Amino acid sequence: MALPSGLPGPFPVGQFLFPLIFLTMTIALPPGLTKFVQQLVASGRYTDEAEVVREALRMLERQELDESPTLEAAILEGVRSGHIAYNENVLDRIRRVAHQGG
Repeated sequence: MALPSGLPGPFPVGQFLFPLIFLTMTIALPPGLTKFVQQLVASGRYTDEAEVVREALRMLERQELDESPTLEAAILEGVRSGHIAYNENVLDRIRRVAHQGG
């Protein structure tokens, strides 16, 4: 597979070879986050700002994937539990539980 000059070479994914291509994106950060990114790069932990953003997005992606099964299980539990009429007693119980934090 021939790649345009300047692009990194292909890397193996399963049985196929796909080129490693990065797309450029411009983002705007508030001053506090900009300073935080700059501090992370200055610490030597990351080579540049783009690496910080990529790592942050990977972490967000993992978090999103981790929350999905929990949410799905809760929804399925609710669907399988049958319907309860929301009369005043049920609503009072919901309010008490919510007020107690669980």
